[in-house]
Amino acid sequence: MKKITIYLTVILISINVAAQQSEGISQTGKVVILGADMDFNDYVKQYVEGEIAVWQQKSEFEKTEDYKARVNEQSRRAKADELAGNALSKLKQLYAKSINWEQCSLQKYDADNETYLLSHPILGEIAVPVNIVSAPDFKQNFNKLAYSGTDFVLANNKFNLIKLKITDKVNNKAFYYSNKQNVTYVAQNIEYNFTDIEINVPQNNQTYQSNNTIKHQNLNIGSDPVDTDIPAVNISNPNTFALIIGNEKYTDERSVLYAVNDAATFKKYTVKTLGLPEDNVHLVTNATLGQMLGEIKWITDVAKAYQGKATLIVYYAGHGMPDETTKDAYLLPVDGSSEMVQTAVKLEWLYSQLSTHPAKQVTILMDACFSGAARDGMLAKGRGVKIKPKENTLKGNFVVLSAASGEQTAYPYKDKGHGLFTYYLLKKLQETKGNINMGSLSDYISTNVSQKSIVKNNKSQTPKVNVSYDVQNTWRSFKLAY
Repeated sequence: MKKITIYLTVILISINVAAQQSEGISQTGKVVILGADMDFNDYVKQYVEGEIAVWQQKSEFEKTEDYKARVNEQSRRAKADELAGNALSKLKQLYAKSINWEQCSLQKYDADNETYLLSHPILGEIAVPVNIVSAPDFKQNFNKLAYSGTDFVLANNKFNLIKLKITDKVNNKAFYYSNKQNVTYVAQNIEYNFTDIEINVPQNNQTYQSNNTIKHQNLNIGSDPVDTDIPAVNISNPNTFALIIGNEKYTDERSVLYAVNDAATFKKYTVKTLGLPEDNVHLVTNATLGQMLGEIKWITDVAKAYQGKATLIVYYAGHGMPDETTKDAYLLPVDGSSEMVQTAVKLEWLYSQLSTHPAKQVTILMDACFSGAARDGMLAKGRGVKIKPKENTLKGNFVVLSAASGEQTAYPYKDKGHGLFTYYLLKKLQETKGNINMGSLSDYISTNVSQKSIVKNNKSQTPKVNVSYDVQNTWRSFKLAY
């Protein structure tokens, strides 16, 4: 098998080199590769697909966890966009080189509007402003003009000229064409309005197979529908603000699987499904202690500025930890240590900051546990016993949804690429398009997480609700955003 793989690799490299040596633009305005014509869109798609196929392969020396972090739907889409841009730039260069400017002809000068019209068999008509003083020399030296600075936009599988510099080297004068100019020639307004470039690069789920072992390993590196089918609802909640933190890569602790994806996807739901303006949402991933304190200050400042009219959402995915002595619960920044509570954010302090100024509603969503456990093991070094953190008393219009109760662990849902709690939070927002009250949302999350955790992890995980005394009889009718 190894010999065949190497042989095929050599063939592919040879074909790629040969293609690079024989690429060009044909007279019909298509890409020529090895003597065959190809549409521009097809060329970009094949280029992207070919490069992506190589990029998304798992290296022999790459751990599965690192591979899945490197290759996912989000990174694959970003890589495809980058490669599509590279292919388009390459096509523009080839197209620019293929244009024969000697085929360009000059029409009669329009003295009233001080404009020349150039005609080209491929580019069409080009209206170039030339002041009346320079017009005679422009015409006299037309066959000696130099053309540079071209730029094109791809629309309807055709390159359209959007920029051009024409230089009269005899008089050292430059003239410019731009499709954004409104230029009149012979009493006709010539406007060139082109559509944005649209490259449809396939975003299908890919499957990895290793041919270096007898047993094949299939890795699903695509995304679940909760990541891709996010409802866009035509509503606006300008007085709702969200602070979203996803801590995954820790300096001195084990990673929290999928925490960044949890936070990033929830951010998309706040904007598209809950109707929060982009400026109202702060997303921070792998946040340090300083960053977390700064963002907490931002959302408390918002509450102060809006004088009781703001609705606040705080979402956190990452490590939680207990103080072994006091049983106080903490949120752990990525530069913090589970053995030093001074490097973490005390949950009781966070609640007090959020209640310093009145707010219409405060909802806290935490895909974390505070028992000393992690999503895939124990958190603190040398600790083998889970700790039950004490429960905080809430003040104001507070609702707190936590991923797990007491000494339980908040587990990942590896098949879906999310924390178990976050997955069902997103799924219910997707199903209801965000139109759900906190009571129904809490019931759905609790039921599904507790059931799925037993099935997938053979461990109990029961999400918990904690509310302030002020809203204990009304919180179920609350919504995330207003």
